[in-house]
Amino acid sequence: MVDLNTKPNYCQRFHFELSIPFYELKEGYYGTLDMQKNFALGIGLKTFAAVAKFVFLALAIAALAIDIVEYRYGIFFLAFLTRWTVIVQIIYLFLSFLGTVLPNENKIITKLTWVLFSLSADIGLVVVLIFWLAVWDGGLRYTNTMEHGGIFGCILIDGLILNRTPVRIKHVTVGWIYAFFYLIWSVLQNTVFRYNPEPDEDDDAIYDVMKWRVEPLRATITFAVQTFGLLPLIHLGLWALSLPGRHYTREAEDLEIRNEKESYFEPNPSFELAPAVVE
Repeated sequence: MVDLNTKPNYCQRFHFELSIPFYELKEGYYGTLDMQKNFALGIGLKTFAAVAKFVFLALAIAALAIDIVEYRYGIFFLAFLTRWTVIVQIIYLFLSFLGTVLPNENKIITKLTWVLFSLSADIGLVVVLIFWLAVWDGGLRYTNTMEHGGIFGCILIDGLILNRTPVRIKHVTVGWIYAFFYLIWSVLQNTVFRYNPEPDEDDDAIYDVMKWRVEPLRATITFAVQTFGLLPLIHLGLWALSLPGRHYTREAEDLEIRNEKESYFEPNPSFELAPAVVE
């Protein structure tokens, strides 16, 4: 545990993060996380945070709805990592908004909001980078701009400014689990189902950089680099960004102040009254 009397550096905080439970509230020197302030819980609908969260949620839902309407190949819409991620991001934005407008804290909603922020931001940035560096064909539309950058920006503002989400290092494991499920789907799609209704010149893989049947080695390397290289780096950066804005109840500081006050009013043992002289 972190020494309550010494302010830890980044390396010490990182080491501390690895030793604590998934949803730990106590952070040694800094005190206990103030969940109400960190997640803007119960502050009501008529607040700037609630209005901003509602706008973000509406923009994300609009992007997904327009994409569904415009997509020409039916259920294959759900084959892409982008659409998986947008759905997760919408769920996060909805839960964050719900936590702000509900009068009383729901711990399940708070915990889901907490961990889904990391997942939405981590995978969101991976999707943004893959799209603009490897997939983008030069066209700009509301849907592809929002799904590959706009919603990600809303997530960051929601989680780090409107909320002050205390990102946990261990929450990166949720991103790994998510990536593993998409790995299974992409392998099955390309090697077992072999179905892709979209035009493709040489293969039916969802993404050209992950052709499991034709180029399995390249696909494996791509997945490994993205999942165990890029994703942890993104999460580490997100964790570092979350450190300065965290709110605490400052229990450690309050205890120190109370101890000082108690010692102030205790009698000084070195001071003795002189005995009264009776004449």
